[in-house]
Amino acid sequence: METIKDTAENQPLIEAEIIKYGYAPEHNFFHFKNWQGKGTENFLFQFNQGAIMARQEDEVWYLFSEILALPSARIKILSDFLMRCFSDKKTDRVSVEFETDFYREVLSFLKTSPWRACAVNYSLTWPIFDLAKWDPELSGGGWKKLRYQIKLFYRQHKVEIIDARDCKPDDLKKIVEAWRKKRQGDDRSYSYPYENLIDNNFAGVKFCRVFIVDGTPSTITAGWEIPNQPGSYYSAVGLHNYSCDYLGEAANVDDLSFLKKHGYKWANFGGGEEELTGFKMKFHHCRTYETHVFSIKRR
Repeated sequence: METIKDTAENQPLIEAEIIKYGYAPEHNFFHFKNWQGKGTENFLFQFNQGAIMARQEDEVWYLFSEILALPSARIKILSDFLMRCFSDKKTDRVSVEFETDFYREVLSFLKTSPWRACAVNYSLTWPIFDLAKWDPELSGGGWKKLRYQIKLFYRQHKVEIIDARDCKPDDLKKIVEAWRKKRQGDDRSYSYPYENLIDNNFAGVKFCRVFIVDGTPSTITAGWEIPNQPGSYYSAVGLHNYSCDYLGEAANVDDLSFLKKHGYKWANFGGGEEELTGFKMKFHHCRTYETHVFSIKRR
């Protein structure tokens, strides 16, 4: 196992691992970079059959997204990673997030290991949209309510859609701050990855678009293609400033229609807890899957 500390300098190496083994929506070098906050340090742990992206904050290690490896190698790599983390007596825990099937596999593995799984902190539901079935016109009775909302929004507001890179960074950060302040319920919201994304001029993003509503930048949608999943796109960012009714609905409808127009087959709208997932369901996903966030500790 090789430990690589300077992830910015080793960007080509990390991207090569992602190209070879990546499969999860968040397997994106710049997304990894943007989630490095104050007081944390990013690492790449490179193994013979894969890699792990991780970050450290005080006595806690955070595994970033899923393990970069073929399914047959993931448990072995996780075991080696845990051995490395807990070899430091100061390490309190390792925080991970895994899809349901691998989560169950990990629980089975941990039963005979020196470590134990803590209770799940929270689970996220990820909706997937079949763009072949997406109708930009929202035709039919099943879309009546949403169709009314979208038409009302465009009747009441003047809307221009531009590339986010053509907006002033301060205007985009105002959207992020307004979004953060208005979030309610149990859904977790962190603003610094989005601020980092803006400061890095949307590096690593395939598309980044902004609604200018009545002259004011009001939404940000952005994402990238999921590695080794042809035709699949991760709509990683979907923020708005809550300045008017049905703004979020309009931005999501436009995002799906835009992706369909550009030939994508599948759109992943990201993981969320109950409130956020409930909002996304109104766009008629074709399926969902879950990821589970939990900690691993010494026995």
